[in-house]
Amino acid sequence: MLPRIVTVLLCIVGLTTSANAADGAPVSEGLLDFKIPSTGESGKTWYRIIGKLEPGVRPLIALHGGPGVNSGYLEALAPVTKGRPGPLIVYDQIGNGNSTHYPKTIGDTTFWTERLFFAQLESVLAGLRITEYDLIGHSWGAMLAAMHAAQRTWISQLPPPIRDVLIKGEETGETDTKEYENAVNYFISQHFCRLHPFPPSLLEAFATLSKDPTVCLTMNGNSGFTITGSLKDWTVIPDLPKITAPTLVTNGRYDQTADIAVEPFVQKIPNVKWVRFENSSNTALFEEPEKYRSVLEEFLYK
Repeated sequence: MLPRIVTVLLCIVGLTTSANAADGAPVSEGLLDFKIPSTGESGKTWYRIIGKLEPGVRPLIALHGGPGVNSGYLEALAPVTKGRPGPLIVYDQIGNGNSTHYPKTIGDTTFWTERLFFAQLESVLAGLRITEYDLIGHSWGAMLAAMHAAQRTWISQLPPPIRDVLIKGEETGETDTKEYENAVNYFISQHFCRLHPFPPSLLEAFATLSKDPTVCLTMNGNSGFTITGSLKDWTVIPDLPKITAPTLVTNGRYDQTADIAVEPFVQKIPNVKWVRFENSSNTALFEEPEKYRSVLEEFLYK
């Protein structure tokens, strides 16, 4: 769906030009329908386009901070788009600014989840018929952009019918259909283990999961791509600099744990070695067993 995502922690100090005054660029705005994944309620997303959105151009979509403020301050980014054909697009996240508000849900942690904002971003892309774009985020918006980028790295490159089923399932929360299950299985075959058939021990592991999914569904949730369970707010990244032992980090060229998700480990662990297996996805120990063993032995014993 998107060949490139630029995720940036944005500092807007010094960018003071008003978007409306930026070289007379056309400005348009509107409302897009948005369905709340957790409740099915209908809402509206307010957006503004600074410049002209047309086929063949890549807009710059800006995600505002907070959560809880609106997008107006990011219109100061308009001068940044002078050197590119695509426009700047800002929108108010749900519950903020000119988008639909839900004050009765204050304190409802099942309503206000990252899944809500992922789904809203997808609905903006669908509503404006955007398939290629650059993404920039400020503060909380940068976190949202980074998570979106990590999630979409491989989904964006799937065959359109598979990709669209997965995105629809994530947007609507309808992840228990046979169509969605088949799409997930295809994703697994490309980005979890690319061996056909799977090794017996791996099949046994999946059979165990199917037999009793209690732990998986409670901790991860029922989505294969967005954590909605008890792990949704957990992260090890702040503690990575505390690791003093030599550390080996690995992933595969086609791994569901894409490079963008591995980079924090490489950047923050003081004594780290990163090896990427070029012919593997998530299970290099099966897909490239000899190289995997060699890398592991070299790290452990040499």
